[in-house]
Amino acid sequence: MLGILLEAWTPTGFPVVYEDLQQSIPTGNEPWLKVTIRHIDGGTTSLTGAHGVRRYEAVGFLMAQVYVPSGKGYTDAYDLAEILLGAFTKIHTDKCVGYEQQRIMEVASNSTFAQCNFITDFKYESER
Repeated sequence: MLGILLEAWTPTGFPVVYEDLQQSIPTGNEPWLKVTIRHIDGGTTSLTGAHGVRRYEAVGFLMAQVYVPSGKGYTDAYDLAEILLGAFTKIHTDKCVGYEQQRIMEVASNSTFAQCNFITDFKYESER
């Protein structure tokens, strides 16, 4: 999940901030990205098999908040968010995570940054 995001974002050269790390928010006059991954649901999807293994499903969302310096409306923020949209709408047959409901949402800007959020829901299964 994060690999797909970074593969798409890294060529931009702009910084990435992760919600769960104590990083300082970029204050320069360049775009930046804040990444949040949340699991919101899940549970058992099978009975226990012959070897005591069960399948579990996990569901959640990835949100990438794209911040760009104010002044051009949402144009630059939307263009950067579309890079991420393109990455997550490709078919990833080698991955076991499914992505759906990709969307870009404009967020009210403050005087410093304009913001667009790229959001995708995800679902995957694991065995335990």
